[in-house]
Amino acid sequence: MENKLKAGIITFHDTPNYGATLQCYALSSFLKSEGADVEVINYRPPHTALQYIKSLFFGKRRSLQNFQRVARFNDFVKKNLKLSGPAAIAPGALAPLARRYDLTLTGSDEVWKVDHMRKLDPTYYLPFCDTTKTRVTSYAASASTVTDLRKYADTVKPLLDRFAAIAVRDPHTAEQVEALTGKAPVQVVDPTFLWDWSKEELPPIETKPYIALYSWLNDAEFAYVRKFADAQGWRIVCVGCRHRGADANQMGIGPKEWLQLFKHSEMVVTNFFHGVVFAMLFGRKLYAHVDAAKRMKLARVLEIAGLPGRLHDDLKGLENRSAADFAYDAVAVRQYLEPSIAGSKSFLRAQLAASGGKGQ
Repeated sequence: MENKLKAGIITFHDTPNYGATLQCYALSSFLKSEGADVEVINYRPPHTALQYIKSLFFGKRRSLQNFQRVARFNDFVKKNLKLSGPAAIAPGALAPLARRYDLTLTGSDEVWKVDHMRKLDPTYYLPFCDTTKTRVTSYAASASTVTDLRKYADTVKPLLDRFAAIAVRDPHTAEQVEALTGKAPVQVVDPTFLWDWSKEELPPIETKPYIALYSWLNDAEFAYVRKFADAQGWRIVCVGCRHRGADANQMGIGPKEWLQLFKHSEMVVTNFFHGVVFAMLFGRKLYAHVDAAKRMKLARVLEIAGLPGRLHDDLKGLENRSAADFAYDAVAVRQYLEPSIAGSKSFLRAQLAASGGKGQ
């Protein structure tokens, strides 16, 4: 039997975050569908785990249901992602992977973000890979809006110069990479757009019509959603979040249940990037709201989907609108997205073709 090309992905695969886990699953699934043997590099730095522990069990969003959430995430990863081996908590533990892969990809997600919670981690620039054996690339990597990689040029530039190809998720990161390397990276879609989610078995969980609310709201903000939902005769189901006024709080769910609740909702109300993405992927009515200072990712994805006017600053006025105001032509959205999706798939196929089967 012909040996399959070996591909490795490094990203935030081990966090109880729906978007991070599902984009890793989507990228892995697409590469497997192209014939690659895919592993997720099991890098789990303690500082990242600590941030999620603080958020889930000690912060404002703490809940006993988060124990169930973590368990379901671990189960999803175990069943759906092939890991490289035991967890590596220090960069040096990745040395045995130097020649394992024909192709490595860093991303998707904000793997190059540096802020008050996340220090610069050169591991996400794949320094452990032997470039004479492994093609080093990125897919949809992002530095977010808060990071200027040029401040870390002494560390980052030599590592980026080792990359055979760079694909990023947003113009902000593209600008910085070009400034450091002198080459414009490819801009690609989030990997969740690469996968055909109709292949997944996602039966309904709720039996009555509902809004899927994926947004942490205060009481005043929630009141707008409550009035709107009541006018439609719909329930409010908090998906991966909670509010005491909701009809159901689905806090302890894993990625699959999260998808189920999105897919079968009447409408999605969210201020999260992947909330917007999956609302569009499932053709759900959508109300996206986000502060103007944080809207780069959401603005770009809605623009390439042909829905640039769908982003709102807040929830005021929602209660006076009708459900029909938030419907759109899902087929047209797919047609708008298709060139970007096709270009992103072409980028990945080119990396697979160029990797040469040199891994060990």
